[in-house]
Amino acid sequence: MTFARAKVAPGWSNGELITAAQINAIDINQSLAVDGSAGGNYTPTAPVGLGGAAGGLLLTETAGAASNVKLASRDVTRVQALAGACDYQAFANTWETQITTGFWFQVLTGGQVFIPLHVPHGQVLKQVTLKYVSANYVDPPGLLPGTMPSVTVERIANTGAVLSLGATTDPSGTVAIFAVAHDITVPAIAATIDRTQYSYRVKVMGDDGANFESGSRILSLYTICTCTGYTEY
Repeated sequence: MTFARAKVAPGWSNGELITAAQINAIDINQSLAVDGSAGGNYTPTAPVGLGGAAGGLLLTETAGAASNVKLASRDVTRVQALAGACDYQAFANTWETQITTGFWFQVLTGGQVFIPLHVPHGQVLKQVTLKYVSANYVDPPGLLPGTMPSVTVERIANTGAVLSLGATTDPSGTVAIFAVAHDITVPAIAATIDRTQYSYRVKVMGDDGANFESGSRILSLYTICTCTGYTEY
């Protein structure tokens, strides 16, 4: 709610004395106001709305330092689109996308898929998880592939240099676990996201080696970022 006036319109007249109740109301109101100079911590009991014809909150810069909305630190989970590309030159036609579902489908042995990550600038990339389901390894001979799939999180500089931020090999220890949808997680990445000079992606290496069966699928991909603010985009 807005502050109530200490004296309703039209206000005081010349020579009119201010009462103790009125000056106390003014004192209480100013003590509840936001300090626009020294700042402070506030705990409103209702949402604070900013708007009107002049616009909402305006953030300006001081001495070249960008001013952005700050947040209390929190972990934010977001599903990433599976739009990506297969390394065609090295592994031609090893992976294909299913149009109706968007899943990636492994056709031939090996191969790798690159999926770009859309992550917020200035925040910290904490974890990436890929949901994967294998081909039919349950039927005889019932063995895991010789090379299990792996997930690598990469940062690509605007010069083209690629840096691994972390990698995990599918931890499935049995065919039964591998045959159902399961997570392959790259944890504890702790990389501050800099979208001014880097892009980010996930590299997925498919099943390979002995006992290979076609049909493994990438079902979904999500990231966890530790966020402490908002930037322009």
